[in-house]
Order: sequence, then structure tokens, then C-alpha cells
Amino acid sequence: MNSIKQYCDNKNIAIIGNSSKIINKKFGQEIDNHDIVVRINHAPKFMKLYPDSVGTKTTIMSFGLSRLEIAKQIAELCKPLYNLFLIRCNGEITDYSPYHSFKNPVHSSTDEYKELKKQFDTFKPSTGSVTINYFLKNINYNKIDLYGFDFFNSSSKIVKNEFGSYHYKDHDIKLESNYINSILSDRVIIHY
Repeated sequence: MNSIKQYCDNKNIAIIGNSSKIINKKFGQEIDNHDIVVRINHAPKFMKLYPDSVGTKTTIMSFGLSRLEIAKQIAELCKPLYNLFLIRCNGEITDYSPYHSFKNPVHSSTDEYKELKKQFDTFKPSTGSVTINYFLKNINYNKIDLYGFDFFNSSSKIVKNEFGSYHYKDHDIKLESNYINSILSDRVIIHY
């Protein structure tokens, strides 16, 4: 099996956020036409309800979850080719870690997370921001399209939205928005 870097090399990548506003769009076919489709945390449990909006393809799962048993259930549901574990997950990937029960586990860098976190003051970057940062720093991509990122504007601090996501108090709407907008270019495009 190729490494995730080799697999993604020069590909068109869609990273799907968990904003409920995407349900009102018909991005499904457009998303599935990408070479690589990256989904975040709980989204695969709900995407079958909205295939016209979010598509059905999952190539890479990105997890910021601390409970690996939940991540395992999600990975079994969507069967990604790679499972990306962000630094907030517990433990590094070793020959003896529970990550090896996942297909092609990949762990992000502690240094990259710390570098990104400096931009967020005392707040934690969301799983979406850390996922995007991983691809920007590690992948020689052709193009990245972002779907379903609204910087928690459609999320509540109390009730989970249609994708099992809500606005955690340790995330900052303005800082998330500033980060995403700072990386946009002709090769990184957000679709509203």
C-alpha cells in the first residue's frame, strides 16, 4: 500500500465539514467526483440521509475523537482507505497501539498541531481546521475543495446538528473563520 502522501499526490481533494447548511445544497455528485473525499468525525453516520447534499464516497476519515471505539464504528461504516488520527487523539501509532485495528492508520504531527494552535490563542482548533492544516502541510495536492465549513455558525453550543456536531466552547468562530480565509487560494476553494 502506498503512503497517504503518495496516494494523495497531485489529486483533487474534497474535505467535507459538518455544517448543517450543506444539507440545503446539492453538492453530492460534485463531492463524489473528487479523487479523494475526506470526512470528519461522526459525519459518516449521517451522510446516508443526505446523499444529494454530501455525496456517498469516503476515501479518508479524519478523527479528532478521543474514544477509539467510536472511531472504529465509524470507520467500519464507511470503510475509508486511510484513517487519519489528529493529535488530539490518545497516543501515538506504534506496533502495539490499538490504532493498528484500523486500515492504514496515519497520525498527524504534534509539532504541526502546536504550530496551528498558536494561531488560535487559548482556543483549540477544530477537527476541521486541523484536518485542513494536515493536508496543506503534508500533501502535494492539485486542488482542495472545502464543503460544509461555516465556522460553527449553524451549530449550537448545546444541541448536536444533523452531522453529530456542535459548537464546543473551546472553539472560536472568528479564529476558525480567519484561519480558513487565510489559506484560500486558487488551489484551496471553499464552497458555500
